[in-house]
Amino acid sequence: MQKGNSNVRGTVVLVLRYIRTMIVGLKSRAQAYSRRRSRMVKLINKIPGPPALPFIGNTVECNVDHDEIFARITALRSLWGRRQGICKAWFGLLPYVFVSDAAKVETIMGSPKHIDKSRDYDFLHPWLGTGLLTSHGKKWHSRRK
Repeated sequence: MQKGNSNVRGTVVLVLRYIRTMIVGLKSRAQAYSRRRSRMVKLINKIPGPPALPFIGNTVECNVDHDEIFARITALRSLWGRRQGICKAWFGLLPYVFVSDAAKVETIMGSPKHIDKSRDYDFLHPWLGTGLLTSHGKKWHSRRK
């Protein structure tokens, strides 16, 4: 009977170690995500834009007919981004940056850094493939010239 109890005890110890390892791993990933996110939020908040609500951002302001969304975004740029040529809005947990100053656009488009497109373009891949509009990184940079 002792042999069976030690096998069960050994199995329980292994399972508990596995669970502890998983918890420590998840905790470290959550902390790394939190650090990256807080840095990103800190940088994005330096850009002018309307105040955002927690979790939903400025989504409430765009709760209009689809014909009026472009007008709302244009008004956002006029109100918040006229002086600096750049403004931001939060849609859910994602920030969107609107650039209207030609010099800033040239700086951004000419830089090989941070040229990956957002996941918003992924739905276009089945229709357009990976052309100039939907390609990322070096592939996009080589095609745009």
